[in-house]
Amino acid sequence: MRVALAIALGCSVFGAVVTVAAARGDDWVGDRFAWRVVGGNGSGVQATVDGGRHWRLIFSASGEDVWAVGHTGPTTGVVSTGSPAAVDQFWTTDNGAHWYPLAGSSSQFAVGGHGSYLFWAATTPSHDRALLYQVRSWPPGKPEHACRQWSSDAVDRGLLCTRLVHRVRATRVASVPAANYAEGPTSVPGGTAVLVVRAPLERTDLPLFRLLLRRNGRTSVFPLPRLPADREAILASGIRSFFVAWPEIEITVRSNDSKSVALWRSSDGGDHWVVVSP
Repeated sequence: MRVALAIALGCSVFGAVVTVAAARGDDWVGDRFAWRVVGGNGSGVQATVDGGRHWRLIFSASGEDVWAVGHTGPTTGVVSTGSPAAVDQFWTTDNGAHWYPLAGSSSQFAVGGHGSYLFWAATTPSHDRALLYQVRSWPPGKPEHACRQWSSDAVDRGLLCTRLVHRVRATRVASVPAANYAEGPTSVPGGTAVLVVRAPLERTDLPLFRLLLRRNGRTSVFPLPRLPADREAILASGIRSFFVAWPEIEITVRSNDSKSVALWRSSDGGDHWVVVSP
């Protein structure tokens, strides 16, 4: 993802690697493979296969902004260009030698995943329902790689498949009412987590933040403990971040001026929460 998150998955190898990724600001898989967005306006994606000693441009957006990257395997991932309201997505399994179009959501906001999981978060046009989509059978196998026509015009650095024999699509796997996308998808063992914010904000009968957890094909929604109304109003449009060392989860929200901070912590995968810093 474009936002650097400190995430540790449910094994020591991934935990160490992804924490390093947050420090470097790149999207790492293991200690050798990584992608990073380059260019003043997010104009391209580079890849390394030797721990960052050498980087190679694998995707050029041809004037459009690269605003989301999901690097799910050593040479596999997705690049999103355009804007959240007008999304173009492309995926690769060979570090950019070939690119394939991916049918996305018309209101996509972020993409993320790891291993056999690829998700993106979206919202309805009225911004009152948070949605989560998952690409099934990720990464695609050889039958999905078949292409009737190749072109090098639309995507620089690598061939673009313009006519897939089997189109790769996503399925909506979760929907949270009275909510808008806030942060994520953040990788957890067996799936992903997304933080959503109450929408509209005036609905005081709901907590300001809820955590959407999708693991092993099951969806759970956990309300975060509430804060006083004046504090919620300050933090409603603040800066949010995740830290996951499963089953521990930490969610930090800061006001735009960083003068107000709230930290929620769960030690059991979201079943119970405490506000550590009120």
